[in-house]
Amino acid sequence: MKKLLLICIAGLMTAFPLFAEGKKEVSLRYSQHDDIMRVVLESDDNFIKNTNIIATLSSIKIEFPAIFDLKKQKDFPFDTTARELILSITLKNVEDLKSYKLTSPARLVIDLKLTQKALKELSALKEKQPVPLEKQPVPNEKKVVPVEKQPAPIEKKVEPIEKKTEPKQEQKPGQEQPAVKLPSPKIVLLDAGHGG
Repeated sequence: MKKLLLICIAGLMTAFPLFAEGKKEVSLRYSQHDDIMRVVLESDDNFIKNTNIIATLSSIKIEFPAIFDLKKQKDFPFDTTARELILSITLKNVEDLKSYKLTSPARLVIDLKLTQKALKELSALKEKQPVPLEKQPVPNEKKVVPVEKQPAPIEKKVEPIEKKTEPKQEQKPGQEQPAVKLPSPKIVLLDAGHGG
């Protein structure tokens, strides 16, 4: 009876940290250069190491070791669904993809090669987004400008520098100028000597 009680207590103590652990945060961001889109999922080191990835040209399914909280970039172009341990990304117009895990910081990187059709759709989507306008003051508004007392500028006398000019020799049309001799570099050799 005592052994059974000790086993139950030990089992509960080992299971408690699993339930006490909160959701891990996974950040999803992307960048695009020409026809390559890079999707990056970043989180804790052990969390990323223990993920399983199933990737096809139409979808990516990522299974995480624990429950997670997804923080994704607002303008992410693909549909994502997060259910318990699985993140699913639905892809459109992808020719090829590569996925790999990196460390420092721990991240899962997925490179997607997009078709020309997808590039046109993404560029059209970016053009539709409104450009934020800067607030311009209304002409009737009066701006209050604080008046500060500024010190008077200090006057400095500048003395002209006299240059010594040498009389220039007139050059004949067929005559070349002599080459300017640069000082030769000096080499200094340090000898450490013999002994200590």
